[in-house]
Amino acid sequence: MNQTVYPDSSFDSLFYDHEGVRDVPCRVRIGDGTIQVAYEDEGQTIHYNGTEMGEGHFELRCPAIHGKASLHLFPKAKVMVGYWKEDRVSGMWRVRLGDPQVQKGS
Repeated sequence: MNQTVYPDSSFDSLFYDHEGVRDVPCRVRIGDGTIQVAYEDEGQTIHYNGTEMGEGHFELRCPAIHGKASLHLFPKAKVMVGYWKEDRVSGMWRVRLGDPQVQKGS
């Protein structure tokens, strides 16, 4: 089981009802049909975990904040884009992948 980790990634998030955020540090892990995006928000680590629904197309969930999201990655791209919704707030996000690190598992 191999996973690629992008520890120095970041994302921009567009909110439909107020000003967005830019350059939020995050860590992305992709491999074996799964994805995780983790970031800090108000002292809490937020984990969006998901599965690959088709090559490069992921559906993610974060039960802790009632979140669901999608991310799409084209082959050899360094940017993922998608949609997110948390309770009644929603928007779009763009994740810039940092330099990859391959981790081999059992």
